Amino acid sequence: MPLTRDAGLVPTWRGLIDVTCAILSGMRSITSTILILALAACTSERSPAPEETGDDPQAPAADATSGATASVSEHTVQCGCSIASVGHCGNYIEVAGEYLPIANGDEFGLGGMQWCGQGPVTVQASGEAAEGEFRLSSIE
Repeated sequence: MPLTRDAGLVPTWRGLIDVTCAILSGMRSITSTILILALAACTSERSPAPEETGDDPQAPAADATSGATASVSEHTVQCGCSIASVGHCGNYIEVAGEYLPIANGDEFGLGGMQWCGQGPVTVQASGEAAEGEFRLSSIE
């Protein structure tokens, strides 16, 4: 059967536009599906959860003295101004070969510069090193 205007089979601009819109509409949903699948694939390649590795994400990075608990034992304490690596006044205690500031000296009646001008002093102390500081539990 030949195509004629009367048969309604002759393409018009309006018909071409409608077909093009329908194709593009279908492509939009295909494109959306591809993007969603790509995003899902990217998120599935994640690092293991902290529960899986045993790491605590809230825990600060550990250094050599972090968490070191000292039982009552002999420690060297001195003012920071006489320690080359510190260079300013403050109460410091030697733990594992490193001088750490005493965080809670006021709870034990220590002044801000308890050992200033005295050089190294030996004391009996205990406590815990955490986050670059030393928290005393006892000092004599």
